[in-house]
Amino acid sequence: MAAAAELSRREFLELSGKALASLIIPFGKLDEPSEAKELPPLTEARPGLSMEQAQHLKEASEKYIAREYPKAVEVARRLDFIRNQEIEDPSNICGPLSVAQLRDADLLSEETNIADFWLPNPEPPGNALFERTFPRDRYDWMVADQAVDRIDFKQSPLFSGDLIFLRSGGRGSFGHMLVVTNVGPDGEVYSVTNVNSPNGFIIDEVMLYDPNHPGKGQFYKWTDPKNEKLGLTGFGGFFLWRLRYN
Repeated sequence: MAAAAELSRREFLELSGKALASLIIPFGKLDEPSEAKELPPLTEARPGLSMEQAQHLKEASEKYIAREYPKAVEVARRLDFIRNQEIEDPSNICGPLSVAQLRDADLLSEETNIADFWLPNPEPPGNALFERTFPRDRYDWMVADQAVDRIDFKQSPLFSGDLIFLRSGGRGSFGHMLVVTNVGPDGEVYSVTNVNSPNGFIIDEVMLYDPNHPGKGQFYKWTDPKNEKLGLTGFGGFFLWRLRYN
């Protein structure tokens, strides 16, 4: 998960100390990045990954799966995404984890330090990191304003390699960054990402949505008030970065 844009890393460390196991930090609604366009309908969508690249991303992401909290902590510590600290935790690994997956699949054009994506800020003018890592001459910058449980993904699908930053919206409790790491044969979309569970944060492959079964998937769990104790997000839509060509 990602913390509030106005919260610095130093402030975050002072706030959290070493007790990060179940931390959820509010993230307010963001302004749209300049020149971002709306999520396109299927007829205009142009996924940038080849079948080989998509398979490579799927395999690279699966190496991070840790379905028990202690194992997820081990993954977080191995990523070493908080400089000169030993408090990495799966509760706030979403940015570094997402970029690490793209890096491992050789899908980043620039050398990138995943630590830079701890508590990322995609809101201008603080989004220079995104401008540098996902240059506009290679990536489409898109935005969806609707809550994720209200988007018709059958008309505007997501594709392997899409980098997404979920906006909490007024009813949400956190922002979250993830990568679409696999698309099933019937269009169901998956991500290997960190999620809160009754036993603590884990890293798992979750289905975000199934276009043939609206209401089923993690996007709907994250916007269901019944799951408030585990954290909610996506009410403010999302930012999306999509590779335009190879």
